[in-house]
Amino acid sequence: LSIKTEDKYFGESSFGYFYYGWYSQAAVDKVKDRPDQVLPSPVRMDFLYAVATAFYIFGNKRVTKENFHTQHAIGLGLGWGASRIEGAIPAAYTKTGSDENISSNLTGNSYNLFYRYLWEEMFVMFDVSGVQVNNGSRRYESGELSIIFGRYFDL
Repeated sequence: LSIKTEDKYFGESSFGYFYYGWYSQAAVDKVKDRPDQVLPSPVRMDFLYAVATAFYIFGNKRVTKENFHTQHAIGLGLGWGASRIEGAIPAAYTKTGSDENISSNLTGNSYNLFYRYLWEEMFVMFDVSGVQVNNGSRRYESGELSIIFGRYFDL
């Protein structure tokens, strides 16, 4: 689930920015513990993040269904947010010989890279987003690749 603010421009330039927020929920049954080890560990993750994204457009700034213009945009965003991670690492993979519970409410950083093609009020957007949080000796990462077909609505 995501929400985006209206594009804002720096004066008359083709550079601009917007704010983008998303909520993501995932459940996995395997966790990569080290580069060479994947554990059979069920984990549930909830991420809520906000990102400020700077972009550059190719084409017209003002695209409406009346003027038939199109626009290409590329951008990069950085942000901050919160996550909840719950699960367990089986005893066979811990130093103590007993299950290690994972129950963390953490904050961390996020990023997104995107490309958008806009025509009239319709768009297609390719977005790569990621979240990384650290908890002691463990680092949790989640990544998403989204291809979004949509329509803009004014609220």
